Amino acid sequence: MMEWLNPAWSPNFYSGQNDVKGIVIHHAATTSIEAVAVTFSHAARQASAHYAVQNDMVQQYVHEYDGAWHAGDWWANTHTIGIENVNATGEPDWLVDERTVETCCELMADIAYRHDLYPLKRNENVWGHKDFQATYCPGVLYDRLDWMCDRANTIYYNTYVEKEDEVTNEDIEKIAQRCAERVAESAYWDVDKKAEWGAEGKGKGGYIRNSYNVMRLVHDLLIKVNAKVDALAAKVDALKK
Repeated sequence: MMEWLNPAWSPNFYSGQNDVKGIVIHHAATTSIEAVAVTFSHAARQASAHYAVQNDMVQQYVHEYDGAWHAGDWWANTHTIGIENVNATGEPDWLVDERTVETCCELMADIAYRHDLYPLKRNENVWGHKDFQATYCPGVLYDRLDWMCDRANTIYYNTYVEKEDEVTNEDIEKIAQRCAERVAESAYWDVDKKAEWGAEGKGKGGYIRNSYNVMRLVHDLLIKVNAKVDALAAKVDALKK
C-alpha cells in the first residue's frame, strides 16, 4: 500500500499546462527519495517530475494539472505525468527494488483512474523517458514497461472495476437476507395488528400493504443489480473496441 509523504513542491513547472494523456516512467539515478526532493527544489536545476516512489513511499513535487519539466519534450511535459523510481543501487546498474516497482504500478493505476487512461498500454499512454529524449533513463525499467502496464491494469481492475461493478455471490446473499427479513417483519406486523384490530379489516390491509413494501424493496434492489451489470458490460465492450 502506498505511503504518501508530505509534498515537496518544486518551482520548476508549467503552470496549468498539463492535459494528461499518459505517464512517463523514469529512474531517479539516486538511492534516496530525499535527494530527489532536494534536486527538484532548485530553480537552477530546471528539472522536476510529478512524483517519486521508493519502496512503499510516494512523494509529489508538481501538481498533476501543471506540466513538470521531466521528459525533455514539450508535448510530453504538457501531456504526461512523470514518475521517478528511486534506485536500489548506484552505478553502473542502477537497479530498482521490486517494492518500488510495485508502488509505481499502484500509482500508475491511481493516475489511470483519475484521468480515464485505462487500460494502460506501452507507447499509447505509457512511455519511458528515453522515448522522448536521448538518455539511459528509465534504465532497467525500460524493458519492463509492458509488464508494468499489465500489472497496473490488474491493480486498476481489482481496485476500481471489480469492487464497483461486479455483483458477487455475497451481494446476492445480502439481498436475499434483506428480503427475508422484510417478509418476516411483515408477518409479525400482521399478527400484531390482527391481535389489536381483529382478524378482519385493518389487520388484513396491513399485511397487504407490507407485502407491497417487500415487493418494492425487491424491485429496487434488482434495479441496482441490473445497473451494476450494465455498467460492467459497458466497460467490457469498451475494452473490446
